[in-house]
Amino acid sequence: MGKEYQYVMIKIFRFDPSVDSKARYDSFQVPYDKEETILGILKYITQHHDQGLGFRESCRIGNCGICSIKVNGKGVLACRKTLGDFNTQELVFDPLHEDKVIRDLVCEIS
Repeated sequence: MGKEYQYVMIKIFRFDPSVDSKARYDSFQVPYDKEETILGILKYITQHHDQGLGFRESCRIGNCGICSIKVNGKGVLACRKTLGDFNTQELVFDPLHEDKVIRDLVCEIS
């Protein structure tokens, strides 16, 4: 069982090669809910903080893998992993392949 927090800090890789010269990280404080998925957190951030955040989703049941990102350096399906799966108050979201970034967490699919 992980620790319970009121909020978690989410740091997200941001890069749009059409306008940015280099990548950066933006930070967002979000309410902690151990049952909330990483995909749910991304949606929360777009609804409450930054509508321009780029990420992918499709099936939302762990079949397609389109929502794959790195969380704290490990590849995960954003629709399957929850905040309760991590024992920390800070999470870092990165694209699965930083050398193939289209925008933010969206990568070229090969």
